[in-house]
Amino acid sequence: MDIPGELDVVVVGDVITDTIVRAHMDRVDDADTTSSITRTAGGQGANQAAWLTVAGARTALIARVGAADAGVHRAQLMAVGVEPLLSVDPVLPSGEIVVIVDARSGARHMYSQRGAAAELHPLDIFDADVARARWIHVSGYVLGGTFGPEVMERLRTLAAASDVPVSLDPASITEIARLGVAAFLRAGVRVIFPNADELRALTGVNDVEQAVRALGESVPIVVASLGADGAMAFDRETGQMVHLGASPAVAVVDTTGAGDALAAGFLAGHVSGASLADALHEGLDLAATAISRVGAH
Repeated sequence: MDIPGELDVVVVGDVITDTIVRAHMDRVDDADTTSSITRTAGGQGANQAAWLTVAGARTALIARVGAADAGVHRAQLMAVGVEPLLSVDPVLPSGEIVVIVDARSGARHMYSQRGAAAELHPLDIFDADVARARWIHVSGYVLGGTFGPEVMERLRTLAAASDVPVSLDPASITEIARLGVAAFLRAGVRVIFPNADELRALTGVNDVEQAVRALGESVPIVVASLGADGAMAFDRETGQMVHLGASPAVAVVDTTGAGDALAAGFLAGHVSGASLADALHEGLDLAATAISRVGAH
C-alpha cells in the first residue's frame, strides 16, 4: 500500500504561461499576419511534471511564481495531478513565453521572460520534499537562474543524504552557450535528456551515436530526443544502446513540449523499473501524444 505523501518524482523547474502563435501565412512585416493564438500553461518543469502524471508517476513540482497568479498556477497543476510546491515571489511576475510557429517550415521561435522562475532560491527546496521522493528531475533552466549554482548544490546535498538519484534536462542550446558545458555535466547526475542540438553543443560531436557515447562518459544514462528520427538511449554501465524511431502514424499538430513528454515518459518507466528499451518506448509514445495536439501538456 502506498504511504501518503510518497512521490515517484519531484521536478525542480519552472511554471510559465505559454502563448502559442501559429501563423497561417508567411509573415507580413508591419501588417497583420493571420494566426491562431492559444494561451496555455507551460514551462519545462511544469510540462514534464504534467506528463509524468499522465505516465502514472506520483509527481510534485518545486518552482517559483509571481504573487498575482500563484493561485491560478497551483490550481492548474493540481488539475493535472501534480502536487504544487510553489514559492511566491512578492515582486516579480510569473514567467511568460511567446512561441511563434512558422507557417511554412513549422519552426518555433520562442521569446521568453523568465520572471519569478529565474529567482528560485535554495531555501525554496525543503529536505522533507526531497526525502519522500524516489527521484529528482531538474530543468536546465534552473542552472541559469540567479541562484542556480546554489540551488544545484543544495539539491545534490539533499539527494545524496536521502539516496535519491537526480536527472537533468539541459533545456536549451542558448543556456549551454551562456553557462558553459561544465555547468550541465554535474557530478551526481544519473540521467541527462538532451535533444540533438543540445547533444552536439554538450559534446562538440556531430554524429549522433558518437555524441551520445561521448556524453555517456560524463553521465551514466543519456536519452537523446531526435525529432522525426525518434530517440536514442545509452546506458554506460551495461553498454546498451537503443535507437527507436518516432511513430509514423501521428499527425503533427504542434511540437511544443514533445521533448518534455519524451523525458517524462522515459523517466516514469525508468523509475518503475522498466528496461532501457521499454522506458524509451514509453517516452516516444508520450511524445507522439504531445505532438498530436496544441500546447505543451
